[in-house]
Amino acid sequence: MRTKSKLLITVASLFLVLAFYPASRPAFAQAEGDKIYLGQLNKLQSEILNEERIILVYTPTGYEQSETKYPVMYLLDGTYHFHHVTGIVDFLTREGRISNMIVVALVNTDRTRDFSPTRDISNRGSRFETAGGAENFLEFFEKELIPYVNKHYRTKDYRILVGHSFGGLFTVNALLSRPEMFDAYVAISPTFWWDDNYLARKARPFFKQSPDLRKFLYISMGNEGQLMTESAERFTLLLESEAPEGLVWHYDFMGDEDHGSTPHLTIYKALEDLYDGWELPPGLLDSTVAAVHEHFLKLSNRFGYEIDVPEAVLNMMGYTALGQENFDKAIKIFKLNVKKYPNSANVYDSLGEGYEAMGEFELARENYALAVEKGEIIADPNLPIYKQHLENMQDKLGLQ
Repeated sequence: MRTKSKLLITVASLFLVLAFYPASRPAFAQAEGDKIYLGQLNKLQSEILNEERIILVYTPTGYEQSETKYPVMYLLDGTYHFHHVTGIVDFLTREGRISNMIVVALVNTDRTRDFSPTRDISNRGSRFETAGGAENFLEFFEKELIPYVNKHYRTKDYRILVGHSFGGLFTVNALLSRPEMFDAYVAISPTFWWDDNYLARKARPFFKQSPDLRKFLYISMGNEGQLMTESAERFTLLLESEAPEGLVWHYDFMGDEDHGSTPHLTIYKALEDLYDGWELPPGLLDSTVAAVHEHFLKLSNRFGYEIDVPEAVLNMMGYTALGQENFDKAIKIFKLNVKKYPNSANVYDSLGEGYEAMGEFELARENYALAVEKGEIIADPNLPIYKQHLENMQDKLGLQ
């Protein structure tokens, strides 16, 4: 089937409930009384934190119908950011601008405790009585949360950490404390002022001791007052003068935004910056499979894990060739997609359409039948379309 991408949002085994969102923010989109599920709710009992933690998990469209592994975004303040962030990820993925990914969002219990690296005894920080638990929270990530996610989901060894405000403070502290844990960091309106610019003091010796550091860091700041902006600028000056060459960083001052409006815009821009060059160059879909493979090989070298040519890209290449009536090329590409993604129903349906365009109706029928067979096994949401293609072809062959 010709698809830019499939539009089904992952059906949850445990759906998100309204109680986890502020009353003014709906947890579901509604369509004629039917709920659209946004993700999965899991509960994890933490021995390190001595409490139960709730995590919300988004998996990419088609996750259940494939065996593909994905990078993971870990998102702090999950209650407030899960809905809009997964929307950004889904949109940019469908547009071919970023990689598919899993999003794991943590629901807060005591965010001050978990996100702050020290006890701030200044006038500004002394009111935060439970502060200072960030290292313990990192321990929870390393020894409980990440292993849990890796065990229950198909993950690549590439992780992104995203945090806002105190979460941004935690995100940068994670880079400075345990840089091996994540590969990319997005710190939105971080409270760099904490404990008399503690992170700036911590960063200077860390940078000197880490000349081979290769990470990605995106920092944003809105028009948020002197304390916030000056502390962010101080950290940025430190990055300019002392950050290792392998640390790819970007500071974005959003003068038209405030503390509450920076997250959505930041995450969109940060993901585009992180995945700059991911999108297929113009004309490449009309090129050869070898050229497309070379594109993804370069991305593999850059990100440090194997990135195969996605099923959707090969599908689009096949239909591009089909539209040019280059039937041999189209069939060759569709067959390659079947070989690489044999558990997908759509690859057989596309191959069937290729054969139908060539007038090879029996081969088309065989592949439409395989698409229906696979679609029934994996509960493919496009199964009705596959069945219609098979029925139409059987009519053409007089087999009804």
